[in-house]
Amino acid sequence: MLSLGADIAKTWVPFYSEYKLRNNVPGTGFFDGGLLGSNLQEQAAKLMSEPWEQFKEDYPRIIGQLEKNNPIIALQFANAMNGMSHSDVWLSNTFSLLDIATAPGVGMLSKALLSKAGIFNATRTAVRQQVEAAAYTSEFPKDGIIPPERSLVVTHNMPSTAIATESAGDVARAAVKRVT
Repeated sequence: MLSLGADIAKTWVPFYSEYKLRNNVPGTGFFDGGLLGSNLQEQAAKLMSEPWEQFKEDYPRIIGQLEKNNPIIALQFANAMNGMSHSDVWLSNTFSLLDIATAPGVGMLSKALLSKAGIFNATRTAVRQQVEAAAYTSEFPKDGIIPPERSLVVTHNMPSTAIATESAGDVARAAVKRVT
């Protein structure tokens, strides 16, 4: 269990995931596609365009190398190779920008964020929750309640507008939206 916790903690370190998830498929470069989500799409396109015999060699080798270092990263790569939705690509690209924004020497924002280790991961979670809540709000406009089977975040049938408001940091207004 300690090893799993350490593997998860590594993914919170800025640029760790970027470094591990890029440049795994032969024929794609480290910077192909630009931000990480687009790079993973480039790698998937290259991998899926290989002849079957080549694919059978490359894919297990890549997953094996990643799994040896960090099974969480191997799972992320495998999921990306299975196909990413537009929101998955957008979130991954946004996290690339967050990595840059929190890099040492980028400004006062980076100093403030790095001084509190949990803020970086909390920001990622908040962005993900806001995107999911926005998607569910447009999908279920009647009462704004996200059905539990559709929720990626435990919401206890909370209105999606309350989720978005809470993840943006306005806890008082979110509480009002929860009960109304």
